[in-house]
Amino acid sequence: MSATKRGLLPNPSLFHLPQYVSEDRQRARQVSIALNRERYPQVVDVGLEEDPEAELPESTGAWPGASRTRKWLTRLVGALPPKEIFLSELPPEARFSRPKFFRHATHAGSMVLRQAWARATNFDFQTRSEGAFSRLMGTIPPPRIHKNWKEDREFARQRLAGVNPLQIQRCSNVPGDAIAKAAEKCLAQRYSSTFNQAMDSGRLYRTEYPLLSQPSVQQEVRKGAYLAVPTCLFYVDDTNTLMPLAIQLKPGDTKEGNPVFTPLNEFWDWRVARAHVQASDSHYHESISHLLETHLVSEVFALATNRQLHGDHPLAQLLIPHFEHTLAINEQARKNLLADHGEIARSMAAKHTGNINLVRLAWKDWQYQDHHLNNDLTIRDVNDLPGYLYRDDSKEVFQAIDDYARGILGIWYVKDKDVRLDNELQSWAQEISDPNGGRVHGFPSAINSREVLFEIATSIIFRASAQHAAVNNGQFGTYGWIPNAPVACYQALPDSLPESGSALFTEQDYYAAMPDRERTFGQAGMVWLLSEPTMSSLLRAGEQPAFSREHCFQAWQVVGRFRRRLKEISDAIDARNDLIGFEYNYLKPQNIDRSIAI
Repeated sequence: MSATKRGLLPNPSLFHLPQYVSEDRQRARQVSIALNRERYPQVVDVGLEEDPEAELPESTGAWPGASRTRKWLTRLVGALPPKEIFLSELPPEARFSRPKFFRHATHAGSMVLRQAWARATNFDFQTRSEGAFSRLMGTIPPPRIHKNWKEDREFARQRLAGVNPLQIQRCSNVPGDAIAKAAEKCLAQRYSSTFNQAMDSGRLYRTEYPLLSQPSVQQEVRKGAYLAVPTCLFYVDDTNTLMPLAIQLKPGDTKEGNPVFTPLNEFWDWRVARAHVQASDSHYHESISHLLETHLVSEVFALATNRQLHGDHPLAQLLIPHFEHTLAINEQARKNLLADHGEIARSMAAKHTGNINLVRLAWKDWQYQDHHLNNDLTIRDVNDLPGYLYRDDSKEVFQAIDDYARGILGIWYVKDKDVRLDNELQSWAQEISDPNGGRVHGFPSAINSREVLFEIATSIIFRASAQHAAVNNGQFGTYGWIPNAPVACYQALPDSLPESGSALFTEQDYYAAMPDRERTFGQAGMVWLLSEPTMSSLLRAGEQPAFSREHCFQAWQVVGRFRRRLKEISDAIDARNDLIGFEYNYLKPQNIDRSIAI
C-alpha cells in the first residue's frame, strides 16, 4: 500500500519509515544510503588476530597492524587507522563545527599559557613535598580534592562518585587468604567485626584490575615506572560510609613477596599503596571505562547510523544529535592523544601501547547486554550500596532518556510489525552485530519488537551522553591534583612489610614516587583538555526537524516533557548536594553533553 493511500498513519510527521513510502522514494533512499556508505567506509582488514596476545609487535606505534589504506573506522579488536589520516577527510557534517573548534582550541590554549608560566617559575622543581606541587600548579586552580585527598574516606568516595565509579562490586567470596586475614585484623580493631560477618551482611566490597597482569600490558610499562595489579577491599561502616580495608598490590596467585597493606600500617606506607591503586585504576578508567565503552562503542553506532539509515529515518533523527562531533574527536585522539608523541605515551605508566592492548583485552570478552546500565549494576551487585551517587543519578537520567526514546519511537513504531518490516533498521542491526562489521558482541542481528528497539535506543543515547559525562567530566577533579591520583608510580612494589612500629616509606618517598615535572605537566594538561566544559547539553536533545512542532506536534510534546524532567533532576541533585555538603555534578543534566564531543 502506498504512503498516499495509507495516509500518514502510523507516521504523523513528514519523516517516514521506509516501508511506508512510495516505491520511487524507497529507491531514492537506497541510492542516498549507498552514497553514504562510500562517504563513511569501513576498514575491511587490519591484519591483527582477534586474540590480543597473538604476536603483538614489539614496537607498536599508535595502533599496530593497521592497514595502510586511508580508512578510519575503528576495529575494536584490531587496530585504529594509520596516523596520516586527517580530520579534513571526514565528511563535512562529521567535522568539528567552527564554534566547537574555537572553543576546543581556546580551552587547550589556556592550559598551554598557564603551563608556560608554571615552567618559567618552577625550573628547579623537585617532587619532594606537597607544597612543590602547589607551586607547580601556579595559575592552574587546583581541584577541590587537594584539600582532603589524604583521607581514607575520600579515597573510598572516589569509587562511588569519582571519575571511575564502575569498578566497585560486592565481595561475596574470599578473594585470597592473605588479604582476608589482613582485612580481618583491620575489621576487628576498627569496626569490632569479622571478615565473615562483613561478607555475610553484604557490607564488603572490592575493586580488582586483573587485565593489568597480562604480558601485553606489563611489557609496555615505561622504565622506572611500576603498574600494580591490585585487589582492594572496602567496608560499609555503621554510619553507612564506605571505608578502605586492605590493599594487595600484586595478583593474588603471587605466592611470595606479596604483602597486604591496611590503614593500620604506617601513614605513608598505606598511602604509597593507595597511590599504586590510583595509577592502576587510571589505566582501567582511561582505556576501558572511557575510551572503549563510550568513545569506541559509540563510534560503531554512529557509523552504522550514517551507513544504513536514511537521514529521514525516525531512528536516525533521534540518534544523530547524540553522535555530534564524536567521529571528529575520536579522529583527533588517534592523531594526538593516542599517538607516539601524545600525552598518554608520555604520562601513563603503560604508555599508549599498553593502554591500547588493554582495550583489546577488554573487548575480547565485552558483551553488549552486560553494559546496559541496570544489568551492569546488577552484575556488580551494588543496587543497595550506600552513598553510590553515580548509581542514584545515572538511574534517574537513564529513566528520563528511556521515557523520551519510547515516547518518540512509539509514534512511528505502533506495532512490532512496524519494527520487523523496517529494512533499514534491520540492516543497521546486522552491521552492528556482524563479525566483519561493528563486532558488537551480544548485539541482536535482527530487531523484532518495539521493546527491544526502545531499550537499544535508550542505551545508545545514555552511553553517548550521561555515561560519557560520568567518566569524563571529573578527570581534572581527580587527576588534576597529581598526589591524589598519579597515572604512573615510580616506586617499586614492596615485597614485604616492615617490622611492627617501623615504616617502609617516608613523606619524601611518597612524593618521589610521583611523576617528574614534565610528566606532571603532561598529566595535568591532558585531563584539563579532556574536562572541557559542556557545549551542547542533554537539554538540547530533540532539536531535529522531525520532532518540531510543525512536523509532529506529538513528538514536540515528548521533547518538552523530557526537558522538563531533566530540569527536575537537576534541581533534585542541587538539593541533594546541599544536604550532604558535597557536590557531585557530573550527571547533572546541564553538565551532560548530549554527545561525545571531547
